[in-house]
Amino acid sequence: MTKRRFDLQIENERSTITIGKLQKEKTKVEIIDALEKQKAALDLMVDTLEAEAETDRLHRLRVATHSRALIAVRADCYRKRDRLPEDEAKAKAETEPDEIFNKHLEKRPSIRSRLATTV
Repeated sequence: MTKRRFDLQIENERSTITIGKLQKEKTKVEIIDALEKQKAALDLMVDTLEAEAETDRLHRLRVATHSRALIAVRADCYRKRDRLPEDEAKAKAETEPDEIFNKHLEKRPSIRSRLATTV
């Protein structure tokens, strides 16, 4: 985005507006209309940026929720399969690589279906 400097002097009905090196003579009404159009464009840009930020926040929240659900299902599987206490099963679910768990899933289709419905 380029920055522009506006020098504006409104003394009588016709005034000079300087944009960079370009000078034009405009009426007060034309200058006010141009400034209102710029304000509307800036307001639209702000609204767009706020909407994008909200979309990003919701996406990060969805990813975090998905991760927590996966860890909960994995911990439950480890607790039942390895007969581990709940805290150890959760720690193992958080640290063990996905490849090891995926091999376990291939052997147990019931866990895979539970995982699909949970997440």
